[in-house]
Amino acid sequence: MKKRISAMLICCMGFMFVPNMAFAASDEHANLVAYREFLTTPQTVYLEIFDEVIPWNFEPSDIRHAELIDFNNDGTPELFIMLENGFAGGGFLMPHIVVRYTEQIEVLFGKLGWLVIHGLDGSGSVGDFQLATTLDGQTYIVKISYESEMDNDVTSYEIQFFGLANGAFVLANEAPAIVEVRELNFRMRRDVIILLHEIDRILDPSIPPIIFAQPVSFVSVSVNPDDTTLAVSMPFPYHINGHNFFRVRDVAFMLNGTTSQFEVDWDAENNAILITTGIPYTPVGLEITGRGGARTHAVMPTTSTIFIDGEEVNLTSYHISGNNYFMLRELGALLGFDVDWDGENQTILINTN
Repeated sequence: MKKRISAMLICCMGFMFVPNMAFAASDEHANLVAYREFLTTPQTVYLEIFDEVIPWNFEPSDIRHAELIDFNNDGTPELFIMLENGFAGGGFLMPHIVVRYTEQIEVLFGKLGWLVIHGLDGSGSVGDFQLATTLDGQTYIVKISYESEMDNDVTSYEIQFFGLANGAFVLANEAPAIVEVRELNFRMRRDVIILLHEIDRILDPSIPPIIFAQPVSFVSVSVNPDDTTLAVSMPFPYHINGHNFFRVRDVAFMLNGTTSQFEVDWDAENNAILITTGIPYTPVGLEITGRGGARTHAVMPTTSTIFIDGEEVNLTSYHISGNNYFMLRELGALLGFDVDWDGENQTILINTN
């Protein structure tokens, strides 16, 4: 018999928050003050799993994704978060929670967002979630349930759309007309500190903007994919303002032996980065290794002067944890390589030919 999980967030302990005096806000911003408190305070909610109600405790550090979404397009956003944790003897799940504020925080909708269970009879079920937006601005949470039978290689799936109506998330009778879809996974995550800063700036416009760098841990890079002699690398880039930024030494390391190879030197006396094209890169031993952990950084533009073959150039560059990161496409334009994206395999393609 196939096992299927139906897990629903059924209630939330009484959330009544007193706004922080440092963020005094008008009535129109009261929801933002409440959301900020929710994101920075340990919480307890209750989950119904296999007809049993269990408490789910989470700390602010457990929140892996946070953003404001106006699900019903009424001008007042709801708070959407995703949590990461382990469950049921090694199962992996990504619960998501949608809350809103009227006079207090209300939990409107919650599901166990990603859970794989393998049955003893060789069957299994997989849950997947997306965010889908319609032409009129409504946003739906899409649940896609897969079931497979290993004996006969048969896979079936069911798609359900949950939309916000009359203060509750309800299952749509038919699929709405979708114009945009976003996967809910950790490649697309948005760290909570970014949302907190956005809220703070709304409540206090005098707070200056900050540039955030988010780690991209699940992206691989293939150099000259038609050339089987070059292996796929796994660098640790950052996502900044919609672009991928790589440590310049990682790029040099990956391009060694190609027509776009280059050397990197550091001129400490003149605070300068020296790039010399056409010659092999000399590794220093830290290439393609994790740096800075899996956390979001507040970053500042690089203060170093950048030279390519002795000529000063303007490149978008940021300093992160003692290293300089460059926009990959800008480097490609100056150093003679093309950059493309293979979405199916989550791989950046670099072609130097």
